[in-house]
Amino acid sequence: MISLYQLKNKLNKQAKEFAELLEFPDLYAQGLWARGVYNCPHFSDTHKYLSEVFEKKKLDSILKHDSLKYLMINEYDDQEIIESLHKEIESMANRIESLMLVDIETLELVSVIYQVLGLPENAKFIVNTGADFRLEWRPYFDAFDDPLIVQYADLKVHGCYFRLIACKFPFEKLSLDDIRKYMYINHVNHNGEFEGCISEGNTFSKHVHWLVLTLELFSSGKVNKA
Repeated sequence: MISLYQLKNKLNKQAKEFAELLEFPDLYAQGLWARGVYNCPHFSDTHKYLSEVFEKKKLDSILKHDSLKYLMINEYDDQEIIESLHKEIESMANRIESLMLVDIETLELVSVIYQVLGLPENAKFIVNTGADFRLEWRPYFDAFDDPLIVQYADLKVHGCYFRLIACKFPFEKLSLDDIRKYMYINHVNHNGEFEGCISEGNTFSKHVHWLVLTLELFSSGKVNKA
């Protein structure tokens, strides 16, 4: 069972790492971290709340707290907390940005927050391309129960046209074994081969085959098992 000392020490290390990554003074970084991520007025308030929780022996209240639950990432079964973080992290970054005296892009702050909270893999995929455009996503097939399960968007870059294809399914089901099963059972009417693809000659089975080959190519067949 995690101790009060461990949680307070973890909180201190987070603020310290946040300061180092953004090259901020420690006390300044502590205030930003407390207000931005844990939504507490002062850094000392986070320590005070943790002390009160342990005094009352109500550790579960941390897991239920709107903001301090993120301190429990990598400590317990934290999938639900991480999913909540994905939804809230931009708001955290915006709070920090509104309090800062220097100009740092929101995406950089999002990446730093992920890293400090112990999710470095998530931090790697926060990239600002500098591009200013909108993609118009459209259904790729019209025979699905959910027409947005497979979508496409056309993009022109330096005179070359590209077609982006996106498939929607839960991240936890991202495995080579589960792709066909999930997409067929949950999203498709079983009436033979599926027509209505915007690419002439393409079929749903061809699309699934392409998707599996693509995942094998980019993962060397090492996609996580669901």
